[in-house]
Amino acid sequence: MLGRIFEQLIEDNEKDMQGTIYTPFEVVRFMCRHSILLHLSRKLGVEPDSDVGEAIKRLIVDGDAASLSDDRKSTLIDALKTIKILDPAIGSGAFPMGMLRELLHARLVLEKTDDVERLKREIIRESIYGVDIDPGAVDIARLRFFLSLVVDAKIPEPLPNLDFKIMQGDSLSEAFDDVPVVFDAAEYRKHQLPTSDGLFESGELERLNKRKRKSAAQIMKESGSDVLGLLSSYYDPERSSDKKRMSREAIEELELYTVRHALESDLAAKQAEFDKLEYKARKDPKPSTEKARDKATEALALSRERLTRLDEFESSNRRERPWFLWHYYFHDVFESGGFDIIIGNPPYRANQENENDQAKNKVYPLVYQRIKDTFVAKSTAQKTKVYDLFSCFFRVAMDFALESERRSIVSFITNYAFIAARTYDGFRKDVRENFGRMTIVNLGGDVRSNPRLSGPVNSIFGIQAGVAISFIEPKKPKQHTFKLLYTATEEEAKREEKIEFIDRYDTEPLPLLPITPDAKENWLNQSDSDFQTLIPLCSKETKLGRVSEGTVFELFSLGVVTNRDEWVYDFNRETLKQKIQFLINAYNSERENTNQIVLDIKWTRAVKNDLNKNKKYSFDERSLRKSHYRPYTIKELYYSKELNEMRYQIPNFFPDFQSEDNSYIMIDVNTAHSLSTLGCDIIGDLHTLGDTCCLPLYRYESGRRVDNITDWALEEFRTHYGDDSITKEDIFHYVYAVLHNPAYRKKYEIDLKQDYPRVPYYKDFARWRDWGRELMELHIGFETVSAHPGIETVPAPAKAKETKTHSAGYAKDENGDRVFDGTVTFCDGSGLKGIPAEAFDYRLGNKSAIEWILDQYVAPSYPTDEEVLSGKRKIREDERVLRDNFNTFRFADYKDKVIDLIRRVATVSLRTVEVQKEMEKEEGM
Repeated sequence: MLGRIFEQLIEDNEKDMQGTIYTPFEVVRFMCRHSILLHLSRKLGVEPDSDVGEAIKRLIVDGDAASLSDDRKSTLIDALKTIKILDPAIGSGAFPMGMLRELLHARLVLEKTDDVERLKREIIRESIYGVDIDPGAVDIARLRFFLSLVVDAKIPEPLPNLDFKIMQGDSLSEAFDDVPVVFDAAEYRKHQLPTSDGLFESGELERLNKRKRKSAAQIMKESGSDVLGLLSSYYDPERSSDKKRMSREAIEELELYTVRHALESDLAAKQAEFDKLEYKARKDPKPSTEKARDKATEALALSRERLTRLDEFESSNRRERPWFLWHYYFHDVFESGGFDIIIGNPPYRANQENENDQAKNKVYPLVYQRIKDTFVAKSTAQKTKVYDLFSCFFRVAMDFALESERRSIVSFITNYAFIAARTYDGFRKDVRENFGRMTIVNLGGDVRSNPRLSGPVNSIFGIQAGVAISFIEPKKPKQHTFKLLYTATEEEAKREEKIEFIDRYDTEPLPLLPITPDAKENWLNQSDSDFQTLIPLCSKETKLGRVSEGTVFELFSLGVVTNRDEWVYDFNRETLKQKIQFLINAYNSERENTNQIVLDIKWTRAVKNDLNKNKKYSFDERSLRKSHYRPYTIKELYYSKELNEMRYQIPNFFPDFQSEDNSYIMIDVNTAHSLSTLGCDIIGDLHTLGDTCCLPLYRYESGRRVDNITDWALEEFRTHYGDDSITKEDIFHYVYAVLHNPAYRKKYEIDLKQDYPRVPYYKDFARWRDWGRELMELHIGFETVSAHPGIETVPAPAKAKETKTHSAGYAKDENGDRVFDGTVTFCDGSGLKGIPAEAFDYRLGNKSAIEWILDQYVAPSYPTDEEVLSGKRKIREDERVLRDNFNTFRFADYKDKVIDLIRRVATVSLRTVEVQKEMEKEEGM
């Protein structure tokens, strides 16, 4: 009874939890039932929506097998007895427990038995596998399985050993860092361990701890004829504690042996490469040879460091494996054809660069390479950053499915970005090319793309990101076409309404809509416009030099990514200098003392790599540059290859230590927003406009300024308009005008979320060119335009309370819509009035230009010591350094500047809106 109550408490907790870890009970049940339906339909060779498929569903949902023939029942019994199910991110075990319930109910009906305990033991032993990186989660999952057996036990019996069924490990890493760990079951069965003998000189073998090799061999000898059989027999609850201990030691020692052999082999290869280059460098000391030798030295040192870390792991309690050897621990599954169903709720977080964050995401070089070779290689997007954790789990699960004889069904609930995001077009293409069918249930809830939504109210998990359930099925024999089925909840449906939508699965079919992907791998929001006939502004092919014509711009680039904005940006140049000098001094001190990395500066992978190379940093005054950090917000930037994580092609537009003499068009390639564009003549950040793509007028080659507008584009425009006086700068301004045209944005709204902009030939080239030039000069020169005369200051009330942010005033119009009321309130209680409402119609992304200024000129909100001690907030050590030493921003110091900016940007906004209205009236577009 106690076990049943405890299990019910866990299930109730999952029903109520809205976090990213726990999936609502109804969603788990739906995904388990539909996955089993797809699997059993495949076994019977029928479609899940056929009459037989409906009969299988009634078996799963209602326990009714009356409509199934005896032959089909027999086939289903065999299928259910041999089914193999994996949850690669098991958490507390919601999906495996859900599968246990559904398999049990179906087998009780088909096998006409009431022996619940026996069937549960069989299902757990033969069918269910799970892995999670968190040992605490694994313990809970195992406990749930134990309790599920206890509650149905007629008499107390020994419980099975689940240590090698529900396991701790890193599902994304069948490797040690980027060294793959290959396991050959056949060789192990022959007692033929892979050997490192002969790879090193005898002294090196001793250094690598020869004792471990002897230990593994001895355990193999003592363990019997088939060591791998221990993994199966270990489940047996009747084994004595001594046999269990011995088996566990053998299993884990052989695991470590396998990892060690892989690292030793890697070290041998790195040593051989170093020896070859060392000899070559001595014989022919050319700079290129010495550079290759130095690189080999670094690789050799890293290889040795891996073995040191393995030694440290072996001497620890070994509770948290930094890998998981799928083909070792689950060798029985892979040898019998793989998994039938891979199901779960993988983590969502994107990969992070914050090396100070102890909870940061781990790096997975081998999985990333697979993603690069597939999702990225098949994408046409500029910023194809699809290395989020859920993408990694998709890649691993899809590879398992494609490599296995059983051709697994992949059933995940994840971030929904893969459905329509432009950066996931390569993912969509990969699925279409390699699988037979995908069913998507879009649960929505993306707060970032719809500000009317609320995570706690509209999301299944109470989070900010959109969520979708997907079922990816393998191709059938001789199937050549991909089938895509789609359904979605209402955009603004509440959480409980979405759960109710899912729950209706038991009583009615899913309202699935068949979709045919278009040529650009768009699944939703497909366009029937003439967009593809327009002139492309840019393409990967032109940028990489694969083609020499066909676009307006040759090079383009994302903005600068620093991964340490709070360190390398500042409004005050002197404060920025102090921060950079502190950071560089701390780094150089660490370089001289390699015992342990301190966390009082912002570490990233690139900086850690420089530290490993013993590279010295030095401060250079010339690296202090102006940057357009956010719309109409200029900050000082320390523009440095070392301290800016990624600069992409920006150094080709704004070279180091060179005066700024360039202009470019920024566009937002974030598909969640409508098109935004802004002219600029200084360095831009990646997030100046959402995800910023920069299209420059010029680029620099070996210090020489050259045109970035292609000769092809110049010839096309001159030919079309019959005007040889058109210049490349004219085309640049023409493009800028077109991108501001409201009619253009509206007509091609869907296309602009799926592709780089293309431009049409408008009738009056000169008029559009002039509009573009005026807007470019207006937007670049926003700090010097005339201030709007009607904006007045408002003093703070006598008892005004200071706040952390500024705010724009809004009121309701006669239709109940929010409209700007012409006022702004600063954090000190004072404000402005008389700002024309039309000024707020000039928007970039989700804010008006004026709101961007209000958003940026605020003090950083660092956690206080009291908040940290109370557990309300966390603070990194580098944040603490910034808070205590460099938190110099005071709004009072910038208030006059902000007031002046708002007055001038009001002028910019009003004229921009006025020009856009003139564009809408233009005929012959």
